[in-house]
Amino acid sequence: MAARVPPALGAAAVLVLLPAVPALADEIQERHVWEEVDRGEFDASDAEGHVTRLDPEGHITRLDPEGHVDTLEDTREEGGETVISLSTDVLFDAYEWEVPDSAAHRLEELVEDVPDGAAVSVTGHTDSRPTGDHVDFDNQELSENRAEAVAEVLQAVRPDLDLEVSGVADQEPAVREVEDEPETFAQNRRVEIAYDSG
Repeated sequence: MAARVPPALGAAAVLVLLPAVPALADEIQERHVWEEVDRGEFDASDAEGHVTRLDPEGHITRLDPEGHVDTLEDTREEGGETVISLSTDVLFDAYEWEVPDSAAHRLEELVEDVPDGAAVSVTGHTDSRPTGDHVDFDNQELSENRAEAVAEVLQAVRPDLDLEVSGVADQEPAVREVEDEPETFAQNRRVEIAYDSG
């Protein structure tokens, strides 16, 4: 018959042996590894299958900023006029018409070369998508308000200019809109500043 160990004595033995368990485990593992090496069972060439070599060229994405940065304006000559087309996606927040202070200086630079006292038209344009129920205005009002906001900045920096301000919503698109090509809609959302090239 097996001898019975009183519970208190068993608990005391466990408490005495517990600190030795991690050291014992390390010794067993170390002995096992070195025994394998001593017996020639460990081959350094086996490590090749467990090492991942990193080729940085395959993991680096090179960014060409020219293809990824939207510019505020595009300037062109058209029918004897200089037309500065401002992207409203860059200039304004969605469904907004307040010109940020950071853009006012750029607008001033854009009209530096306009002749003194020139007649300048400022026309707001939108895409053909309705504004939706979440706002209480339509594309016509949005285009007018954006043109007016740009004109206010121009009037402040160039009070000599004779400004004619209007909004035409989606009635004069720059490009034909294609449903699965969002950039075509973006190109139509703009405010155009036009003056005689003289």
